[in-house]
Amino acid sequence: MPRCTWAPGRSAWTRVSSAMTSSTEDPAAMTAISSRAGWEAGASCFCCSISATRASPVAIFAFQTGQDQQGSLRMAPVSRQKVTPVLCQAIVSPSVGCRGQRLFNTMVRMPSTYAMHDLLAEFTDDLAKRSITAWGPAFGTSPAVKEAEDTAAILRSDGATAWGTAPMEVVWKAAQLLYVAVLEYARAAAMLMVPPFRTWAPVTEVRSAVEAAGQASWLLDPKVPEGRTRVGRYYTLRLYAARQLEYTYGKIQPEGQLHEFGMPPSGVEAEAGSLGLVPVVNKKNDCIGYEGQQMAKIDDLAQEIVGGNGAYSLFSGAAHSEFWSLLGGYQGGMPSPLGISGAEHEADPGSYVPVVRACLQALFKPIDYAAEMFDRPALARDASRMYRDAVGLLGA
Repeated sequence: MPRCTWAPGRSAWTRVSSAMTSSTEDPAAMTAISSRAGWEAGASCFCCSISATRASPVAIFAFQTGQDQQGSLRMAPVSRQKVTPVLCQAIVSPSVGCRGQRLFNTMVRMPSTYAMHDLLAEFTDDLAKRSITAWGPAFGTSPAVKEAEDTAAILRSDGATAWGTAPMEVVWKAAQLLYVAVLEYARAAAMLMVPPFRTWAPVTEVRSAVEAAGQASWLLDPKVPEGRTRVGRYYTLRLYAARQLEYTYGKIQPEGQLHEFGMPPSGVEAEAGSLGLVPVVNKKNDCIGYEGQQMAKIDDLAQEIVGGNGAYSLFSGAAHSEFWSLLGGYQGGMPSPLGISGAEHEADPGSYVPVVRACLQALFKPIDYAAEMFDRPALARDASRMYRDAVGLLGA
């Protein structure tokens, strides 16, 4: 029966066809396949022989490629694990990154955790490269440029000094910083999607990614009416963070002054006051925002990323080690300290689907807003295509 060997390369998924039989487990046969695939010496890859029937298990191999003494490309088996069969159809032609590709045409059964791990890791790497230049206006006009130009002539509280473009540029940099945090959490989540296949740890990382993405999207929301309001939103966020710092400082009581650890609330209020931003005050006359903006609840910001379907609450259960989350799926007994067995994981690979889906939403939503704000249509098209492909794979 013909089989397929899937070989995720450094930046693209490559399909390598071979009329393999049970000799798939023969290193010599795999060496021949690697030569036809054209893998580079020293590149790490993950190969699996995917059965075309549901009758037999599938052998998953991890290999490290290298050259033998004659200079021929060789693949040394590192590990092997049995998983359930997956019926698949052909995938993409190889190219640089994910640009212009369709990662998968069809996967008629639930993708394995290995496939979801590789998908998330590759997309994170690709978006990290694309996002380097995404956080500033492209050539020509854009909503971001218009906002910067409209606010440049606003006078500071001294009545003589104009804002210039600096206040708007700070907002852009803040959104970029938050997106860097999203990328870091997404990388960590992907790295944790390995044996023993417990979802608690990656869920916690994804929750943090969703929170960072929610704040970045809140800053770049295209529905904000004008630049001054957006700057007010930024200082509202800074004031909230400063109050959190002040609270933490009071609990720890470290050596050194508060300002040595970050900008205190008084510093944020002074900066906002120098710009002439109009404060929002509560009944106690405490400043809680600027230019009509108040800090949104993190739960509400998270819903803008993953929707109001309770996903964020589910993630919080794992992050806070709540019993209902820790015991989920283990009603028959105490979870093993050794993790989930191979048999348990094979029976339920779908437990990772909502985790990966939420992480993808955190990766793509801020990029979508940045592409609109900074007038980058090519980035918007690529991101939309990549997201559709990923969601198609997950069946979500």
